[in-house]
Amino acid sequence: MKLTNTLFAGTLLLALWSCGDSVSDSDAVDWPPAPDGYKWPDIKDAAMEFKTVANADLESDVKKAVATLKSRYSPDDVTFARSDLNADGRDEILIKAHHYGFAPSFAILSPDDSGRFSDIGWISGEQIFPCERIDGWQSLQTRSGSEQIRQLYSFREGLYHRTRSEQRDATTGTVTILPKTQAEGSAGQPATRFESDSQSGDKPQPESERRSQ
Repeated sequence: MKLTNTLFAGTLLLALWSCGDSVSDSDAVDWPPAPDGYKWPDIKDAAMEFKTVANADLESDVKKAVATLKSRYSPDDVTFARSDLNADGRDEILIKAHHYGFAPSFAILSPDDSGRFSDIGWISGEQIFPCERIDGWQSLQTRSGSEQIRQLYSFREGLYHRTRSEQRDATTGTVTILPKTQAEGSAGQPATRFESDSQSGDKPQPESERRSQ
């Protein structure tokens, strides 16, 4: 009986220790080293969870974010996720646009002090993982093609830019560095991008660009 209790206590202690471990790549599949030795920012959390909600049932801030984009398809519902990417206490909202190539594209909308949203970039991928912060903004890693492609998006000069793309051979595990023009949709932009709702038709200056100065 004492042996059983001892084993149980040991198992419980190990479980408690494991709960305190920091997240490492979460549910992302391990990736072989890059041929040039590039060190990717560490993944800090699980893949973002998106939910689909009917337009009529959207929360007010999500409605404002959606209103900054115009879709020629006028969807009846919206697929989105929230994340405070710059740690200012206000959630950025990622809205799924549509599939371009073999992965969906997402617009990232950032609110200013008045609650007005601005487009601060587009990313592409089937899974989106928050990574280390760079200059206050969370870098994002996406995975696509059954974990065969990963891309890194970093925030600079008021926008998210794709800064790294790699492809992994499923058979050999060999990693190939992809040029920017070769990976999903050229910087993750969908072929038919949502238009801004500004009357002039010009893209509004991202508020985040002024905040990042």
